[in-house]
Amino acid sequence: MPNTHDQLFKPWYLFIFGFFYFGQGYSLGSLALMFPIYIRDVLNVNDEATTIFISSMLLFPWYLKAVYGFLSDNFRIGRFGRRKPFLIFAALLSFYGWTTLELYKSVNLGFIISALALALGSAISDTVIDGLGVELTPTEYISRLQGTSWAGRGIGIGMTGIVSSLLVKYFGWKTMIDVSAFFGIAMVFSVLILPESPVSANLNLRNSLSSISSMLSGSISKLLYILFSGASLTIIPLFSFLLNNDLGYPVENFAIPSFLFSIGVFFGSYSMAYLFIKNETKAKILLIHLLFLTTIVFGMIAAELRYPYLVNIFFVASGFGTGLVESYQLKVIQELSPEDVESTAFAIWTGISNVGQFIVGGIVFSQISKLLKLELMKVIQLTHICVIFSIIALFKFKFHENRSAI
Repeated sequence: MPNTHDQLFKPWYLFIFGFFYFGQGYSLGSLALMFPIYIRDVLNVNDEATTIFISSMLLFPWYLKAVYGFLSDNFRIGRFGRRKPFLIFAALLSFYGWTTLELYKSVNLGFIISALALALGSAISDTVIDGLGVELTPTEYISRLQGTSWAGRGIGIGMTGIVSSLLVKYFGWKTMIDVSAFFGIAMVFSVLILPESPVSANLNLRNSLSSISSMLSGSISKLLYILFSGASLTIIPLFSFLLNNDLGYPVENFAIPSFLFSIGVFFGSYSMAYLFIKNETKAKILLIHLLFLTTIVFGMIAAELRYPYLVNIFFVASGFGTGLVESYQLKVIQELSPEDVESTAFAIWTGISNVGQFIVGGIVFSQISKLLKLELMKVIQLTHICVIFSIIALFKFKFHENRSAI
């Protein structure tokens, strides 16, 4: 298929992607940051490890992103195209999930269906937008796209920490859920103005499966990088419990730490974007991961001493490191995603990352904390192992053709 990036892409599309991911950051921030506390305090699930397990399992639709990517890559719905019908369907699912979630006061079948519906809606929209981003963006804009997207998501997550915690404090959980629903649904419609690339004449199921098979062939090192890189970001699903348990913040006081963390994510994401605009070396990759690990170690010190200024520095620094590593991982994923199956490929890799983050990281780390009776901040130091494995795997596939790149 002829490369249509240059014909279709406009630099101001970056702001559209940034706005989408801001809305996604706000709505998903409610799930990641507030939902575990909601399950514990409102739905009366008192065991912390069980709460984290339920939260992670309710995100199950995010582990199947490859399915939605494959459908949106290969099935055009009349004149409406490949992507936009799926966005409308995602908005409807999200609307049902958010508006019925608050009806339940225990973890029952109705609650599970509502939670899975909103997770499915957000996962489909995220997958489709990822595909649009890959197919529209020229190579020279990849770093800026991922930096802008993750920065927007970081601001949204920060807004969740500020606004949602204050809404819970002054108006209750229902209002918090309603506001999250607004952003979770409105973000989908913001991207309908983006164009789609023309469908290749060679696009069919057989060619798509062949492209996917070729991409995955001999890709064990790529899979391991993305799995362990995702697991290294376990601070994201465990952040609310770090605040609540290790650092002693009640839910209504999540505003400041969440805001500081999001500020760090914003600057970390944009730093990655500009650091890798011109060239990519082993030294730069090692630098961003070492900075990230330094913030994880600093977090354990801050949790032990509990000095307010140290804790606040930790929030900004850990956000900065998270922004660096997460946005770089997304940059690599975009580079690994071939044309014609952009959405499927991107979804396969990000689905693996989600498994690493929420299962290998979130569930396994919380179970280790429970079994060994250790604070989560100490268990999260296992992140060092995940980062080491991810870098070894990354260097194996990224620099095997150019051993001197450093």
